[in-house]
Amino acid sequence: MSAADMQKLNVCWNNVYRRVFGTNLWESVKELQLFCNRLDYVRIVHTRKLKFWFGLKLCDNKILYWCSNWLCYNAIFLKLCSEYNTDVGSNYCMNNVYLRFYHIVMDNTV
Repeated sequence: MSAADMQKLNVCWNNVYRRVFGTNLWESVKELQLFCNRLDYVRIVHTRKLKFWFGLKLCDNKILYWCSNWLCYNAIFLKLCSEYNTDVGSNYCMNNVYLRFYHIVMDNTV
């Protein structure tokens, strides 16, 4: 999925919050998402990717396990791990993604 597609889907996801809470198009919904203990679409996708990749490490299938070892050198995987300050097998993956989203939202509101 391209970055442009991700952005379009994120806008759609934000519009759901706008519709439910009755906010205007020019108002940010990131604070609403944060206080509802939810993530924006981009962070949801990142979380799912990380959980899938980390799950491969725990897989009993030896082929998938060895494929996951090669995945650790993938640029996309390394970038996600770096962005959320996590590594393979981290128990704090979800927490790190949420904390990153929290810091993005709170830094923009100050």
